[in-house]
Amino acid sequence: MFEDFHDVVPESKRRKLKARKPLTVEEKTDIVFQVLVKLEKQRDISKRYRISQVVVSNLVMKAKRNEKFLAEMMSISAEKEGRRNTIKKKVQEMNDSFTFIDSAEHVCKKLKEDLSQDFQKHEVRKVMKEDLNMAYKKVQAVALHTNSVNNLVCRQRYAIEMFSLYREKKIILNIDESWLGMCDFRRMKW
Repeated sequence: MFEDFHDVVPESKRRKLKARKPLTVEEKTDIVFQVLVKLEKQRDISKRYRISQVVVSNLVMKAKRNEKFLAEMMSISAEKEGRRNTIKKKVQEMNDSFTFIDSAEHVCKKLKEDLSQDFQKHEVRKVMKEDLNMAYKKVQAVALHTNSVNNLVCRQRYAIEMFSLYREKKIILNIDESWLGMCDFRRMKW
């Protein structure tokens, strides 16, 4: 029946559209303004914002029923932003003092100790990832001053001295204590 019909994109290569992010407070206020003040059709607004007409209708109904709807939305948004800024400041303090941040839970505990306010782990992770461009990565075990100029010179002098001792047929006992500084066995950190 459809033998002559060929898909432009093969079925296996088709991609789903990414889910739309939740509406921001500005978008919600804009939608309510366009429907109630500019008297635009809900259908046109729903297409423009890629949401259903039901969402637009619910926003408009909430705004009509509750006079303080927009003020409440703005206060909720301001509260979330304040929490994000608090988390951001605390994480930056911890980074500046070279505190080892091994998990989001560690930051939550520090916030609770200092501010006696509860924060969710997902909140902290989101702030560290999006606002501070941090990533949860594997810890590389490297000494702090491994390739400093002073250390490179010391290693060179050690090698020269070792070769002279080898020529004299001396017995050398080498006691390696480099592992002592590596008593922290955490594998991942922010």
